[in-house]
Amino acid sequence: MKFKIIFRTFQFKLNSIMFIKKFLLVLVLCALITTSGLAETEKTDSLKVKRELLFRAFYQNGKVFKTNDFLRYNNLTADDIDRFHSISIQALWQTNGIHQWEKDFGYPRLGVGIWAAQFFDAPNLGTPFAFYGLFNAPFIQGKNWSWRYELEMGLATNWNDFNPISNKQNLAIGADQTVYLDLGFYFEYKLSTKLSIEIGLSTSHFSNGALKLPNKGINTMAPKFIIQYRPSETNYVKTLLRSIQENEKYEIQFSLYGGSKNVLYTGNDIDSISKYKGVYFPQTGIMTSVHRQIGQKSKLGVGISVGYNASADARILIDGTKLDEENATFKKGFEVNIFPSYELVIDRVSVVIQPGFYLYRQNYQGRRPTVYQRVGIKYHFLSDVFAGISLRAYDYHISDFIEWNIGYRLPLRNTDKTSN
Repeated sequence: MKFKIIFRTFQFKLNSIMFIKKFLLVLVLCALITTSGLAETEKTDSLKVKRELLFRAFYQNGKVFKTNDFLRYNNLTADDIDRFHSISIQALWQTNGIHQWEKDFGYPRLGVGIWAAQFFDAPNLGTPFAFYGLFNAPFIQGKNWSWRYELEMGLATNWNDFNPISNKQNLAIGADQTVYLDLGFYFEYKLSTKLSIEIGLSTSHFSNGALKLPNKGINTMAPKFIIQYRPSETNYVKTLLRSIQENEKYEIQFSLYGGSKNVLYTGNDIDSISKYKGVYFPQTGIMTSVHRQIGQKSKLGVGISVGYNASADARILIDGTKLDEENATFKKGFEVNIFPSYELVIDRVSVVIQPGFYLYRQNYQGRRPTVYQRVGIKYHFLSDVFAGISLRAYDYHISDFIEWNIGYRLPLRNTDKTSN
């Protein structure tokens, strides 16, 4: 029993460390790959051009969605937490078409940033800051203007997270690190060759993916006011976009996933710290899917997953002053589900969206809804081998657990028809 307690403590620490390190590793790999060759030069329409370096700063002041009791009234101020403001600085690189995917996305900008925020009337929420990577690309653009979209993804810290003694009202943030996600749309106008201004709207999400409960999460929306500066007047020339290839590319993907689900103890016969630390139940499985590549940027497919949910009808026992989990039998935790799949392909990186439907599960207390959602990111570190991280959620806003996965891609057919 002592060995199990030691193992469980080690597993909790390992989960936290791996969450931070692997998440940052994914972001670093994405940045390194997509910004590879920053110092390179390439002939573009018979002119040599370099990737431009740009700097941006923004301010936003907006709304916090009151999605749980803590944000509505159950906090130290006994008032709504419904407003925030934030600032950020970014360094970006303008792609120039050296790689074909850069042309396919309309010459996007890639970069890194630092973000800091303050939530009004929220002393028990903290003053978080985040480090993130970003992808910024145009919908449509003219000579001195453009409509753009931007995805920011990183790690936020410095939260005043939940504590059963000193901060028991904060059910939104259960750990001092969370994922930072932001999606925005902007209008950019060039005032000069060096200076641009932007105005737009973005929505942000903060959550630890239920790695540690409670984890109600925080969602915000706010306008953004951005100033962008180019240090040098680069003679930036875009290549002409070639016609997109009419690709018919089929593939089968095989992958293994693993994670752990935090379950809190609901009894009152143990100290508060141990009670709210809870226990962790393993989540494992295999997935296979068939995809077809649509154009250069997207893949559509369908798949099936077979898994084991050790928290099915979860039982938590007390061993003296410690909690001890009792995993479900394989029969009780066995699950089968199917899912449609969409992948947004950015060079070696893919953003994955997979809504799922359970075909088979045993009936047990606390069973999740039949429909779930999986959103993630993966990186092909070899041509046909990939690794990634995904968040599995339900009801479109409640985190269930985080999946770490590794897999293999088997091309089936590739018929290219290229028009120039």
